[in-house]
Parts: sequence; C-alpha cells; structure tokens
Amino acid sequence: MPKLSRSGKAAVIFFPGSNCDQETCAFLNPFYQNVDVIWHRDRFEAKSYDLVVLPGGFSYGDYVRAGVCAARSPAMADVIHFAKNGGPTIGICNGFQILAESGLLPGVLIRSELGRFDCRYVSLKNTSASNLKWQVPEQVILPIANTFGRFYLPDDQDSRLWNEGHVVYTYESQESISGIAALTNREGNVLGMMPHPERAWAPHHAYQFGSRLLPNGSDL
Repeated sequence: MPKLSRSGKAAVIFFPGSNCDQETCAFLNPFYQNVDVIWHRDRFEAKSYDLVVLPGGFSYGDYVRAGVCAARSPAMADVIHFAKNGGPTIGICNGFQILAESGLLPGVLIRSELGRFDCRYVSLKNTSASNLKWQVPEQVILPIANTFGRFYLPDDQDSRLWNEGHVVYTYESQESISGIAALTNREGNVLGMMPHPERAWAPHHAYQFGSRLLPNGSDL
C-alpha cells in the first residue's frame, strides 16, 4: 500500500456516461484528504491538485469512438495542461481511452478480439523498463470490463513504445502490441490502464493490488 499521508488532493473528472466515478472516489478517499468530482464542462484549477483521475465508464455512450468525444470536453484542457506540466494523471479503462484520444498517450483503443463486452480478472506483468515515475508491483491481478480495450498502433511505430519506455504492463504471456494493458508517457507522469484498480483494493474485493498502483508522493 502506498505511503500517503492523506494530505493531498485528488480530482476525478465526471463525464456523461461515466459509471466508475463513485468507486474511484471510494478508492482514493483512504489516501487523499480531499477527493473532488469535477463535471466535464467545468474548468478547474488543476494545479491545486496532487492527482487527476479519469474514471471508467462509457462516456458519451462510446459514440463515434470510445473516448473521442470526452477528450474534447472543456475540463480536458485543464487536465492536459496539468499532465504536460508534470502532474500525476491516471486514466482507467474509458479514462485510458480518453487519454489516448486527447494525445496524452500514444495509440488508440479498439474493439477487443472477442468482439463483445469482456469482464474477468486478468494477470498483468510489469515490463520493468517503463518511464513511470512511481513504483508499481511486478505482477498484479485486476479485473477488466470493456469492449474497446485492445491497444492499437501502426506496425511501423510499435517498437518505439518499448524502446522509449511507454509500456508499463502487458497481459501475462501476451507481449504483443495488442497485449498492452497499461501505458505511460515519455515523462512518466501519465498512466493509462484498461484494468480497474478501484475494484481491487478493499478487504471485500477478491484481490487488493489496486492501491499499490497509486503514485507515492516520495517518488514524484
């Protein structure tokens, strides 16, 4: 569990169709003194926060493409400014899709190979060579719940993801481009992941790996 003093502030951005915002707040509350929910149409002083989180869900019903409409919401201008100035930023599931569509992370998330909603626990393997600024466990087990969760980048660009330290986690035994489960940016302060850490941290959850994925203030 991260050594956080509950002295920090976290912001959770709420979009039309978000459905993991309350779970995410409950996940963050033990580790941050204040957790604020920000409506996607509201501008906010991102620099006053220690962490910004884009929660899971189906923003705008995945219309056009998962995350593409939410990426153009007014609050995202402040999220982007915060992230580009080194602020710790996490996107979970739909939040990962939004980070990719906003240009904060490379690639795009497309329909899974199953072609339908996929809900199960998965084992993840840390590549141990990412730029991520905070330490995360070598292996974790987390739930996924998505239809558009398969990472895609053109073949002529995929090698740079590993060469430049973008890949944080792959699905165990699947280290191809489509097996990427979590990415960071070149600077290491933005984390996008398809699995849900907010559903794997409390005593009543099947696994408690989630809290170990939060940024530790001493690492930043």
